[in-house]
Amino acid sequence: MNRPNKQEELNQNIYKMAQEELKDLETLQKEYNKTNLDEGIESMEDYRDPLSMDTETEVNILLSWGGPSDGYKLKFDKDQELLSGVYWYADWGTYAESELSQKQLDLVYQIYMYGDASSFLKT
Repeated sequence: MNRPNKQEELNQNIYKMAQEELKDLETLQKEYNKTNLDEGIESMEDYRDPLSMDTETEVNILLSWGGPSDGYKLKFDKDQELLSGVYWYADWGTYAESELSQKQLDLVYQIYMYGDASSFLKT
């Protein structure tokens, strides 16, 4: 019998945690639907308040399409500050990402996100 590697085990644990959290939300929604809608969800004692809610924009720079595909993904915060980026590669049934160093991230930004190309980040 094959024992899962650390990444597979981590993926399984995260999946279980997400399923449990979603199950709790479904239970909360059912209870909410039973109560007086005028009271609002704040009346639910099991409601889990988020610590924060942030907005990020992900820019996908597609370099090739089909088999295989590759490109870059850059993440920006709500103030249009560059947070992080990856180079990604996909081919029939496979997908992988490689985190960009700060130097590589700056280079990709300078090459692809210049002038009017970055205007879609403006609000």
